[in-house]
Amino acid sequence: EKNIFILKPNYISDYNDCLTYINNILNPVFVECNIDINNNYFFNYDKYFNSYKEINDEFANKINTITKLNDIIFLNDIYLMLVPNRLLTININTK
Repeated sequence: EKNIFILKPNYISDYNDCLTYINNILNPVFVECNIDINNNYFFNYDKYFNSYKEINDEFANKINTITKLNDIIFLNDIYLMLVPNRLLTININTK
């Protein structure tokens, strides 16, 4: 069975801020190993990180509804880096 996850329309602006966070904060740190403290995105860190967190939470909540305990979930890249911890939190509290 295939499951496709589509973001709700109200998440589109969060998704754009999430991509801004990934492209301008996470990529330079994890991929390019180049931190520029004068990067304007660091000054709006909370706004972009909160969007990144909300998108990761939304993915985790959806994954939780379509998986069973002990299922193996593979996540790749920095886009969903917060999902595993969120899944652990959900599973500890609900299963």
